Amino acid sequence: WEETKEKLKAYDAVSLLEKMNVRVLCTTDDPADTLEWHKKIAADPTIPFRVLPSFRPDNYLSGNPDAECALCEKYGTGSLPEALGKALDYFCENGCKVSDHGFSRFAYIPGTKQAELLHVLGKAYHAHGVAMQLHLGPIRNQNPRLLAEVGPDAGGDSVGLTTDPFQLGAFLGDLARENSLPNTILYNLNPADNAVLSTMAVNFAPKVQFGAAWWFNDTIRGMRRQLGELMENGLLAKSVGMLTDSRSFSSFPRHEYYRRILCQRLGELAESGQYHRTYLAIILSHDLCWSILAYFRNSHRPDKSPYHRLVRSDFRKDKSRTLCMLLCAASRNMASRHSHYADK
Repeated sequence: WEETKEKLKAYDAVSLLEKMNVRVLCTTDDPADTLEWHKKIAADPTIPFRVLPSFRPDNYLSGNPDAECALCEKYGTGSLPEALGKALDYFCENGCKVSDHGFSRFAYIPGTKQAELLHVLGKAYHAHGVAMQLHLGPIRNQNPRLLAEVGPDAGGDSVGLTTDPFQLGAFLGDLARENSLPNTILYNLNPADNAVLSTMAVNFAPKVQFGAAWWFNDTIRGMRRQLGELMENGLLAKSVGMLTDSRSFSSFPRHEYYRRILCQRLGELAESGQYHRTYLAIILSHDLCWSILAYFRNSHRPDKSPYHRLVRSDFRKDKSRTLCMLLCAASRNMASRHSHYADK
């Protein structure tokens, strides 16, 4: 702890993010936000990455009259759906590529206010090309004493109930029926939802993705379970890969954590003959570790990995550890664009 504190003194937020090779950072923002800091950052030539807003309308789906009135007043309308639509227009003018919704218990019951707003927002995301993220299943602020003394988001959260697949399917289905389903990523906090969400995503492929292991699940065991579920019930090659959903800039090493776990699994499959050609595993790791950026940013993803030309077919005698080291080098080189990994 002390050694880490000393090392971090040499960095501010920008230099730390630059060292982590961050290309795009998406913040979480209320629709009423002015986005003034996003504009200032965009105009600052010394910041070597993009900082984009994310549309987080949770305040307006849970019945908050004060927030609703303030947003309607800000955009000069008496209609909450219209106000949210204008707010989304403004966010997109300032680079928004993704929305985010958090639900302790997802509900989509036709005729309710929440169902109406979800449907309106889903159609708006599709029209704007904004990806929709659904984070499902946390119980918030369970310790009242901790909440009173420290405030929200201070460690009083835990794993909640599983998601109702009928209501989630109805929501996605209504949007799909109108050809208005946006790119969607489903994240679950309760690991019992792995099969529910992975198979639900396949119902609406390729629009819907089973997202990365999230929060209490982004551990070795949790990531392995998520990857295994995705490989059995989905398509790993089309996964958007890992993301860091955190308030801490020092949490970015979990991308490295993910790459190592992913590459270890691919190495095992290649060595056992389940991936007949070793280079397929390397190309796959390259695509997966690049795809999250391309998914949100519409970036160019290289058609071919530099490892097409590096890999030979005579890896039969290699042990999985050697293969995994090469896979990690491949994915890290792709992510960091440091050519010395290619030499290794």
